[in-house]
Amino acid sequence: MYWIRYTDQYGKIHREKVGSFQAAVGRYEQRKTEVRLGRFDPENVAGKHRHVLFSELVKDRMEATQELASCVAGKNRLRWWVQRFKDMPADSITFQDIQKSLVELRKNRTPATSNRYLASLKATFNLGLRNQKVDRSPCVGVKSVPENNEIDRWLNSKEEEKLFAVLPPEYQLAVTVALHTGLRKREQMSLKWSDICFFTNRITVRNAKAGNIQYIPMNVLAIEAFKKLKSMPVHVSNEVFYRINISTSGRNYYKVDKVWKQCCKEAGIAKIRWHDLRHTFASRMVMAGVNILTVSKLLRHADVKITMRYAHLAPEYLQEGVNALINWSERAPELAPSIGDFSR
Repeated sequence: MYWIRYTDQYGKIHREKVGSFQAAVGRYEQRKTEVRLGRFDPENVAGKHRHVLFSELVKDRMEATQELASCVAGKNRLRWWVQRFKDMPADSITFQDIQKSLVELRKNRTPATSNRYLASLKATFNLGLRNQKVDRSPCVGVKSVPENNEIDRWLNSKEEEKLFAVLPPEYQLAVTVALHTGLRKREQMSLKWSDICFFTNRITVRNAKAGNIQYIPMNVLAIEAFKKLKSMPVHVSNEVFYRINISTSGRNYYKVDKVWKQCCKEAGIAKIRWHDLRHTFASRMVMAGVNILTVSKLLRHADVKITMRYAHLAPEYLQEGVNALINWSERAPELAPSIGDFSR
């Protein structure tokens, strides 16, 4: 923990507790400039927000999000920011500091992921403002980058056949569940047997992305997969996929990811993630002619606009839509324009 010592324009000596060496150097240069230009205000030094560290704001944010379903991912993002800013005072972090950090972050992260890191930082400073621990947010003016959410990857029939040929039996059942329910990986791997109801053929998702309880119907193949899993020895934790993904702190499901990548490599399937099974679930329904609103409800999207990214997979149904106008014209010939009307 570093301090700085300087004399103001009135000859009075001040000492400030700052934080890291880098932050102390920056604050010292800032104070010298303020004194030289006559802008230094002693009241700012004695202000109640002066010694609040960024790590303290992060601690408050982590406690506030403890109950959210996205808690684990949010904490990982906040830990990245803590490593970036270390023990810097919250009020010493600048717009340029954040922009520079985001440039580094985007070198090995997608635009969508970097936007979520930025959202976590903004939420942290906004909470600090509400708690009256900071006077301002350096995130003001920092903009998200455009995200490319076009779907260009799903599992086709041949790839599915190759994959099932190398997957262990229990993983085959897990993939079957993913393909026929559209569950997110975290939702699926955290299921307990009390969440599976064979009487109503319904799955209860208790830690959905939206943070509420949601319900998903099961088709025959999903029911059969769950019954086969049920016939295996049930772990004391009552978790459906415990043996696939042995519980670890952080709930990041490293084991299932590791086996998934190994099997995809062995099957000769490139660039496909576990989450792409959810895309496959949606894509196959759209290509089978399922109404886009129904697909949206099954995916549990907050807005049907998100689901519209799959609409291009059913061009034949768009053609059927315009063909329907022909039938309408035949039923109302007096309203249909003749070719001669367009001769001019």
